[in-house]
Amino acid sequence: MALFRRGKGTDSTPDPAPGPEDEVGANPSGDTELEDVETVEASRSFQPFAGLTDPADVTDHDAYVNLGALWIKGEPGLQLQLEVNEETQQIVGVGALLGQTAIQLNVYAAPRTLGMWPEIRAEIAGKVAEAGGSHELVQGPFGTELRALLPAPGPGGSTVMAPVRFVGIDGPRWFLRASINGLGAVDPDAAPEVDALIASCVVDRGSEPMAPREVLPLTLPAGVEELADEPATADAAAATPAAKSTDDLNPFERGPEITEVR
Repeated sequence: MALFRRGKGTDSTPDPAPGPEDEVGANPSGDTELEDVETVEASRSFQPFAGLTDPADVTDHDAYVNLGALWIKGEPGLQLQLEVNEETQQIVGVGALLGQTAIQLNVYAAPRTLGMWPEIRAEIAGKVAEAGGSHELVQGPFGTELRALLPAPGPGGSTVMAPVRFVGIDGPRWFLRASINGLGAVDPDAAPEVDALIASCVVDRGSEPMAPREVLPLTLPAGVEELADEPATADAAAATPAAKSTDDLNPFERGPEITEVR
């Protein structure tokens, strides 16, 4: 059901903001190309997304891969790669390979009453623009998502545009970010399977106080063998997202490039 591999990370822990959980983790970027500051501020007061299952409501625990703060529902052929901070050996994220789609999942502590996603997607949009890419906001199954095209090296020294979907879900005192590369980022027929995987996730926030943007603790499931760093096949290597440094929620690690969908 799930094949585990270990990915390398650098400083994979976002800088936590000082102050209690009712404060915002960082200031908005002020990038008016995508969203002006007033729009970001107005959307911070939020109702937590109700689509993800609460841990207390899970009845079939065997259906999930329990990674501590994040539970992922098992699917046939699903492969998971753990993203590890090499300095602390803390698991800070999970890469899921589903067919020809790679999904990077990261989960963070969040304020009690303020949503983080408007602020974070404005930051990501600014980074996309700085890299020479393009972006747009669309309404998806989880609310507003950011879709981007990022320049990346192609064959023969050419430059191709790599499509990426960025999804953010504000929950009760937690925030889940998904970065989607590959077929699920461009093919409407592949997107429902990817969206269903994200929607089936369970976030176990815990009760301990944590600063906004602090990585929620992830653990290797008991009894699961952790494999070597190398992907099992060349196809998996091409589609599995690179281990990320999430100190600034950096979206710029190269993913699969798609120039045509048939």
